[in-house]
Parts: sequence; C-alpha cells; structure tokens
Amino acid sequence: MLSIREILKLRGIYIEGAHTALHVAHYLLSDNFLKSNIPQGHGQPIVFFPGYTVGDFSLAKARDVFEQQGYTVYPWEQGTNLFFNQNKAENLEQLLEQIVQEHGQPAYIVGQSMGGVIARELTRKRPELVAGYATLGSPFGSIPVGGQASKLTKDVFKSFHPDLKDLKPEQMHDIMISSPNPYGLHVYSKKDRVVDWHTAREPNSNNLEVSSSHTGMAFDPNVLVAVGQHFHVVAQHMGLNKDHVLGDSASVCASRTRTPNGDQSAHACTC
Repeated sequence: MLSIREILKLRGIYIEGAHTALHVAHYLLSDNFLKSNIPQGHGQPIVFFPGYTVGDFSLAKARDVFEQQGYTVYPWEQGTNLFFNQNKAENLEQLLEQIVQEHGQPAYIVGQSMGGVIARELTRKRPELVAGYATLGSPFGSIPVGGQASKLTKDVFKSFHPDLKDLKPEQMHDIMISSPNPYGLHVYSKKDRVVDWHTAREPNSNNLEVSSSHTGMAFDPNVLVAVGQHFHVVAQHMGLNKDHVLGDSASVCASRTRTPNGDQSAHACTC
C-alpha cells in the first residue's frame, strides 16, 4: 500500500504532466501570438541549456521559435544533463567562446531548471561572453534546502569554480544567489511541482512570476514572449540591435503587473 508521501508525490507528477500538456497545446495554437510579440532578432546568438535528466530535444520548440524570429540558435551539445563536472563546464566555455568569436558579440543563454543554474555560473565565470540570460524554474538558491537539487547545484558551482570547492555550503549559497550579470531574467512559478519556487528567484533582482508548470515553461507562449522581450531590451542597452523599434503588438505582454514581493507577473499576458 502506498504511503501518504508516495501518493502526494504521484499526485504532483500527474498535475505537473497535465499542466505541461496544456502548455504544449497552447504553444501549438499560438504561432501568430509568438510572431507578433517576440521582437525580431538580427542574428544574435542564443544558446539553450536543458534541465536535469533531459537533453537538447527538450528545448527544440523554444529554439524553433527564436530561430523563426531571426535569432541564431544553438543547442548545448553535451548530451543528457547528468553528472555535471568540470569537463562539461570547460566544454561550455569553449562553445561560448566559439559562438562569440563567430558573431563578434556576446551570446544570450536560456537555461531550464538545472540548465539555468549552469547558465548563471558560466556567466559568473566568463561574464564577457554573455550579453544576458533567462532561467526557467532554476533552483540556484537551493543549497540551504537540501536534497537532490542542493547537491546538483553545489556540483555545478564546484565545476565552474574549482578553486572555491572547499567553501562551506552557506558561502557557496551566498555567491550563487548574488547576481552574475545585470541582464538576467529569473522566471518562476508557484505551480511548479518539481522545484521550490522560492529557490528560483534572485533577491532584489529581475524576477518574473508565471502560471506555468515546471516543464511547461519551455512551451508556454507567455514565457517565450517574456524572454524575447527581455533579450530585446538587453540588446538595446548594449547597442546590439540593428533596429530598436518595438512593434505596437508587443505591448500585449510588455506591461506586466507587480506581485506583492515586487516581482513582475506575466499572468495578464494572454493570446
């Protein structure tokens, strides 16, 4: 007989799966909405880092959206995101170096779940390679919480910063929740059944609350629009856009509400 904990876990998995299926269906019906509300890119490079236990296929739809909008998209090409180590950290540094050299400008990174933790620490290690980033339900603040997310997060930190591997957990945590880049967007959801949403926010920074499931963030049109508009603003600030004009249609999601804790909310974004 299943214990109460096991029943609740199965219930959470079911709800997460159901929510993700709804976001996928929403995505398939939102082509015009995405084209109208994600500002057109001009070949700027975006690299996509997948979450734990999955690979590049998990962000294929998100890559397709940004490629159709004029960005140059790249998978991370590290296989399934398991057992992150210093070798993979060095591979990603080299990948970004090659992309930046080819384009003559720093790249953007989109990281889902643990991929966002990796994106932040790569940005911290090599800030000159990254124009801006977006994390989707990424538990970079999970060290004090314990459990698997805490261990994986510490592994990422040690892989990028081997000279700091002997720091105490609380010291690692303090570094990991500090901003690695002023142009970061941290997307989280209180409906997330995989990651504690509290651990996916950066204190006093650019956080965006959405109504997605954990996995569904990569398919949610409102999340993709928010990321696209964020990168457009970053490009304007850094002088990376050829065309700084944002179409009137983008105002559908540009004016977001504020939550009581000061974060932005994309609940009002509809298509």
